[in-house]
Amino acid sequence: MKPSSFNNLANQYITEQHIIKEGRLDRLGAQIASIAGATKGLGQQIKGRTQQAIGKIQQGAANVAGKVAGVNPQRGNTYKAGKQRIAAGTKQIAQGKTVGKIAGINQYKQIANKKINALTQDIFNDLQKLGYNVQGVSPESVNAFTLILNNAIDALIQDIQSGKA
Repeated sequence: MKPSSFNNLANQYITEQHIIKEGRLDRLGAQIASIAGATKGLGQQIKGRTQQAIGKIQQGAANVAGKVAGVNPQRGNTYKAGKQRIAAGTKQIAQGKTVGKIAGINQYKQIANKKINALTQDIFNDLQKLGYNVQGVSPESVNAFTLILNNAIDALIQDIQSGKA
């Protein structure tokens, strides 16, 4: 095997390993973001479970009192109040889970935005280091940067194909 072929294979292997590690770090970051988000909704879920428990206690007490009195406990105010607490607790648990999911998504969104910013900065720097003058592109305009960059690269390719660059 020629040294240049060996170097090419080694560089390819190193690049592939870097991509694999970066992918693992991305997944780890997403999992951490999900955990962070879940903890934000945990308080609401605990309150909801408490409401459900109180509601079940109320219904149990109403059942005992109804049997002693010989009446249908489900018609009494205590039973109805317990049923309402259980429903409110269930709703609060669902809201807590939603808050957790949204917080997790927002956490990962921040991670993704940082990665996009870093990537666009790298691309911009690479083009400058290669000596290509890409006017109108600044990393500060990251929202529009991808579109502007693609248009600028397409124009650069056209310039190269036409012999202008």
